[in-house]
This record gives sequence, C-alpha cells and structure tokens, in this order.
Amino acid sequence: MKEKIHMVAISDLHGRLKSTYIPRCDVVTISGDFSTLHSDRRIDYGGEMCKWITNRFIPWLVSLPCDRIILIPGNHDFVTEQGWFEQWFSERIGAMDVYYLGSDEGIKPSEKIKYLCYSTYEYKGYKFYGCPTSDIRGWAWSANGDYHKYKVPEGTDIMLVHQAPEWMDLGTSHYNNGTTQNFGSHMLLNALMDNPESLPALLLCGHIHTGNHTPVIYGIPDNDGRTHSCVMANVSIKNEEYAEYFYCRNFTLEPTDTELLIETWVSPTKGSREVDEFNHRMRFTI
Repeated sequence: MKEKIHMVAISDLHGRLKSTYIPRCDVVTISGDFSTLHSDRRIDYGGEMCKWITNRFIPWLVSLPCDRIILIPGNHDFVTEQGWFEQWFSERIGAMDVYYLGSDEGIKPSEKIKYLCYSTYEYKGYKFYGCPTSDIRGWAWSANGDYHKYKVPEGTDIMLVHQAPEWMDLGTSHYNNGTTQNFGSHMLLNALMDNPESLPALLLCGHIHTGNHTPVIYGIPDNDGRTHSCVMANVSIKNEEYAEYFYCRNFTLEPTDTELLIETWVSPTKGSREVDEFNHRMRFTI
C-alpha cells in the first residue's frame, strides 16, 4: 500500500558534492551523471574513478539526511558500463555496513543506497524504475537509435531517466547568448506512447542542464479513450558551464482512494535568501 512520501530529486552532479544542499526527506533521487568531469573516462578497475566513488561519492551518499537514495547512471558515467561495476559498487557500499557509524538514523548503507540500471525497486508502495539511456551517440548508455531502450515496465510509478524528453522544452538547452537548441528525445516519447497503461505518474530526467525546469503534465489516451497522465520534471542542478545553478526539486506524493496527489517546490541553497519565485508550489492530481 502506498504511503505519503517526501522526495528530493536532482541530476547531473558531475562530481561536485559539497555545494549540493539536500533537505531532510524520505527519498533522494539522482537521475545520472554523478561522475567527476576530469576523470569520467578513467574507467579501469581500481583506477581514479573507482577511488573517487569509494572515498568521496559513497560516503557523501551515506551522509544525506534521508531514508533511501535511488540513483541511475548517465552518459558521463562510463565506468558504470563495465561488466564488473554493479557488483563492485554494491560491495563497496556493503563494506561500509561494518564500520560506518554516521549513517542517518542507523540505516545501513546497503539498505539506504539503491542503484538502478534497467531495474526496479519498491519503496513504501511505489515502484521506481531506472533508465540510464540517452540519445547521444558515442557516450555511455547510448540508445544508438533504438527506442526500445526507453521502454517502461508495467506498474512503474516513478521513472528515473537520464535523457530529457522532447516535451515542453524539458530537453531544450538555453545558452547565455540567448540562443536555444532542442536535444529532447522523441524516441523516449515514442516508447511511452507505445503503452499508455505503463506511463509512470512521475518522470524525473536531467542531461539537458538548462532545459525547462518547471514540471509539466504529459497525457496519452489509450484504446478505450482514457487519458493516462505523467508529471515530467527536469531536475538537473547545473547550467551549460557545469556550474551549480538550479535548486533541488522537492516532491510530496500522497495517495488517495482513487488518485495520487503530487505537490512540488524547490529548496533554496542552505543559507541563501528565499525568494517568492522559488517558493511557488505546484499541485497535480494523477
């Protein structure tokens, strides 16, 4: 049975951890590109990227004030394509169960951190699905023109996908010179349209750093004329220069007997001045 939960959603850390403020919540989601830019292609076993994940990234994850962290890889996370990575990452997290005493509320790191790569995880009645795919060729987890890599398992409530869809400018880059360029994925939309019944209630993407950051509704009618709806949000925290620019996005999901109520707002950086435009709350009924 679904319960009311508070989620904080981010994407595109690119190795910058200290400046990222995460408020206390039930779940933190990371929609890919956590690797450091200077070493994202150094993917040898035990090499620079592995050392950073072991010594910096995992301890940072464990320190976050939440019950669960659900993360997926993205196109910069080359090391995650290696056949040994998923087991290695799980072992590194599990090793902290023995001696790490700073985990939030006594939660073991192996219980707290959930890595999804074309896989699912259920928490408090919600089924999460992680899809690392992006359209860009020559990078990690490329679709290489195959839209089936965006397929969503039936029963998915929350989809973490690295690629932003071609919908309402979620995948449109906005540059400092005033120009824009659309990188949104039509393949992702095609995969969602193939099976309206499997449309998640919430889709959290990143990849296109300066895409539209206002959550939007996407609806698909099924063969019986019933419309299935999804709230889509670009939750990248970086701009096109890879500097931290956007605040993390909060969601509360509250089930009723027949609907799911979704409320969303952003959290100003710790110590910053709160401005009205950043406190605007949006509400959706799915």
